[in-house]
Amino acid sequence: DSRVAGLGREFLDAVDGGIEKARASPLRFRPVVGKARRVLLERFPYALFYLPAEKEIVVLAVLHQRASPGRWPSR
Repeated sequence: DSRVAGLGREFLDAVDGGIEKARASPLRFRPVVGKARRVLLERFPYALFYLPAEKEIVVLAVLHQRASPGRWPSR
């Protein structure tokens, strides 16, 4: 938002969209680290990592795509 007005809101909307995709079809995305799966955000170079559960998903991290996917477990 400090660079472009409204960009922060657009990023949050992209994260929400990624969450909705994962919730709608949790097994649609392939596992990338252990059982964790990832969905790529639209418009931004970020990925949302999550674990599918019985009736929900557990969001583990949102990382820039240049970051190593194995990086978030150590955080």
